[in-house]
Amino acid sequence: MSVATKIPVVLLTGFLGSGKTTFLNRILKLADFKNSLVIVNEFGSVPVDHLLVEESAETIYELSNGCLCCNMRGELVETLAGLDLNRFDRIFIETTGIADPLPVFQTLAHNSDMASLLQPSMILSIFDLIRGADLLKEHAEARHQIAVADQILLTKDDLVEASDAAIETVRQVNQNAKIGLASEITSLSDLSSSGGQKPETHSQGHSNAYRSAIMRSARRLSAQDLIGMLHMMVNQFGPNLLRIKGFAHIEDREDPVIVQVSGQIVHDLAPVSGTQSKAIGKTELVVITKNLDPAMVVAMFDGFFGNVVPDTADKDAMLNNPLSIPGF
Repeated sequence: MSVATKIPVVLLTGFLGSGKTTFLNRILKLADFKNSLVIVNEFGSVPVDHLLVEESAETIYELSNGCLCCNMRGELVETLAGLDLNRFDRIFIETTGIADPLPVFQTLAHNSDMASLLQPSMILSIFDLIRGADLLKEHAEARHQIAVADQILLTKDDLVEASDAAIETVRQVNQNAKIGLASEITSLSDLSSSGGQKPETHSQGHSNAYRSAIMRSARRLSAQDLIGMLHMMVNQFGPNLLRIKGFAHIEDREDPVIVQVSGQIVHDLAPVSGTQSKAIGKTELVVITKNLDPAMVVAMFDGFFGNVVPDTADKDAMLNNPLSIPGF
């Protein structure tokens, strides 16, 4: 099989909350991107992202509770080996927001079974125009994701202008990659690889300072209380709280809602409908932290929504006495 007939693989990377899934949702509805296989890798033990990818991809697979750049590359190869890949025109692999994409790229390029079927074609990195500059300063993983990219797509330009300063910030990390707006990708021809040889990597994966946990509730929550609690968490835990994502069942709403916090930004609750909603049985939110025990965030959630354990504050205590919040 010649290189020209191999199935191209695009690694989609970008730091937590930068907009990878939103970008995927948009392009998978376009004619050029139909018949794509999508593999979503998640850091948390509860799969969320594969449900956030709307039902526009031909097939979506999730690899959860681990990171491809650390310990799940074997599972990725096994998943691909078990599929009839000739059904697809291309493959998108969305890595976790803290992943190093290079080990994944090299695994696909050098695995003897995969090398005859797949052509890892490019690393596509997402840069958040709102938080990106700060993320590059604070997280080595974010810098590396941009540094190894063939193409860099700027997101959230509907909220913030893609200024020359923002582009220069990106260009200082990667001098060769093509840079453009994610919102302007409309066809396959808009995606381009630098074609350069990827360096061999001996990466040990991301920092072990990143941790995740799950917040759960079997009962319906007040939307006002949920939003209020998320803002309290953002104010309390600051930059150590990197991401909250998941689904919640809300009072007086038939379908569940998507809950997302990206850094210090609490997003509006968005409804989930169709067959996706049937797969969501209860409220489950994944929280990802850095240099912070995520159990403290879970304790705050449990206390706020009545799952109080001994010696922890409940909702009234938190609202009336901030010193009672875990870790204050």
